[in-house]
Amino acid sequence: PWPAQEAWGAHQVYREVVTLLECIKVGQLPKAAETLDLLGPHLEHNFEMMLHIGSAMRALNREEHLQWTLAMAKHVHPNNEHVAAAVAQLS
Repeated sequence: PWPAQEAWGAHQVYREVVTLLECIKVGQLPKAAETLDLLGPHLEHNFEMMLHIGSAMRALNREEHLQWTLAMAKHVHPNNEHVAAAVAQLS
């Protein structure tokens, strides 16, 4: 749901996802939403984080974006194990 920008490396994505999930855990939803929106355009092929990103989207009441993301990922990368796991758990 974000316009693509330069992809971040796995380590940087991981750090941002940890920050995102910690913000959700402690109820800092505006900060979590801001982190997600900063992270989103840089995800491109970080499929191993898809389940966590999807869970964050759901926690932030972005269900429509979540379902669109899952559908597109499944369509474009039907054989990716991380995509399949995220689709199975979040659809």
